[in-house]
Amino acid sequence: MWSRKHQSWRRQWGRWMGAAVPFSLVVSGCIVEEESAGRFDETPVEEGRGEEDRPEASPGDGGPQVETPGDPGDAPGDPGPGPGDPGGDPGCSYAAPSGCTNADTLPAMPGDEGNEQRVVRGTTNRFIKVFVSENVGSWVSHPELSFSAVLQNSSGMDFDLYVHQGGESPVCGEPFHVPNGPVTATWNDDLNSDDGMWWVFEVRHESGGACGAAAEWTLTINSNHAPSCETDNQCTTADHCVCSDCDTDEYCSNSCNDDGTCNSFTEGCGCADCAGTPFCL
Repeated sequence: MWSRKHQSWRRQWGRWMGAAVPFSLVVSGCIVEEESAGRFDETPVEEGRGEEDRPEASPGDGGPQVETPGDPGDAPGDPGPGPGDPGGDPGCSYAAPSGCTNADTLPAMPGDEGNEQRVVRGTTNRFIKVFVSENVGSWVSHPELSFSAVLQNSSGMDFDLYVHQGGESPVCGEPFHVPNGPVTATWNDDLNSDDGMWWVFEVRHESGGACGAAAEWTLTINSNHAPSCETDNQCTTADHCVCSDCDTDEYCSNSCNDDGTCNSFTEGCGCADCAGTPFCL
C-alpha cells in the first residue's frame, strides 16, 4: 500500500475523479452495502415540531433498504416515553420526552454540498430527526449524499446510538445499533428523483446512574461528510486524514485549507476546519 508521503498526487486525483458508489452504511468499522442506484454551530432542537410538508411514503421509499449483521435494536416501532431504565439510579428517569413518531426536529442539512453540523445535548433517552437533502443534481454534477455522526458520553455513563433509516418521510423501524460511533452513511444521487432522506437518531440509556448534568451526552452530526478509514496502524491513501491512523501523519498535518469546510480526505484533525467533526471528537 502506498503511503501518503509518496502519494499526495493520488489524493488530489481522488478528489477530482471521485465516482458514485452503492449505498453504504459504516457502523463501528463494519461496512454494510446494498446495490442501488463551514461553520460548525450548535443548533437548537425544535421540540414538538410536526412533520415537514413532504409527501408521505412507505418505509424505504425514496431510498435503498439496508441489512446489517449487527444489532438491529431491541424492538422496532415507537416505544414512546416510558419509565426510567432499571440500570440507573432509582431517583433518575431516563425516559424520552417524546416517542419516535414525535421526534425532535433539526433543521435540514444538505447531503451533497458544504459541510454543515448539528450538535444536540441531553441527559435522557431522546429521538431526534433530520432531513438530509439533495441540493446538487444535474447531468453535469450529481454527487453522492452522506453524513457522519458520533455520540459522546459523560464519564461513567453509557448512552448508545440507534439510527433509523427513512425515506421521503421519517421511519421508526428496526434501527442500526451504533454503540457510540462514528457512523457514516453514503448513498447515490439518482438523476430521476430527489434523493433527500429522513434519518432518526435515537439516544438510549444502557448503563450508569448519574442524574442531570453529570449524565449529559452530546450528539454531533455532519452532513456531506463520510470519511473512510482502514484501522491498521498505517496512514495510507485508503484512509482519510481524519482517521486515527493519520493523527501524526506529516501530509495530513500540513494540508489545512482554513476555509471553513472540512475536506476529510486531505485535512487532518489538527486542522481547524476538521477539529470539531465526528471522527475527531
